[in-house]
Amino acid sequence: MPQRNLILLRHAHRSLKNPAADNGLSGKGKKQAKRFRKDFLREFGPDARPRFLSSPKRRCVETLAPLAKRLGRTVQTNADLRERDPDETALEFRARVAGFLRGFPRRPGRLVVLSTHGDWAPLALRILTGARARFAKGGWAWIEPGNPSPLTALVRTGR
Repeated sequence: MPQRNLILLRHAHRSLKNPAADNGLSGKGKKQAKRFRKDFLREFGPDARPRFLSSPKRRCVETLAPLAKRLGRTVQTNADLRERDPDETALEFRARVAGFLRGFPRRPGRLVVLSTHGDWAPLALRILTGARARFAKGGWAWIEPGNPSPLTALVRTGR
């Protein structure tokens, strides 16, 4: 598994106008995304140079957008960060998440933020740390390898 600072972020609240569509954030979600930006900057500072990876879904990309814009960074998408597909078994989903985490480039000390879904983030957290947690929309966990406890904190509940 990667030895780096990693943030697992569940996308903020999405617009429910057409649930089947790949719609973006609701007004509430935009506020949650701005709160994540504020929390991140307080924790890591304005000079942080994280790598941003996101599920291709608009709600995930838009959750990172305020922070990426503030830091002058881009958001890269990766299909392996998508939520569980309807035709994907639980074992196949776990294998996809674990495979992504195993294949993740190893550059010690690099901060990476993954914006993903309410099924992906908790599973990744469990694979990496053994911890179980539910991520509310806009909620995030910071994993700091090398700490006595690999899970530093489930930082924000996403209220």
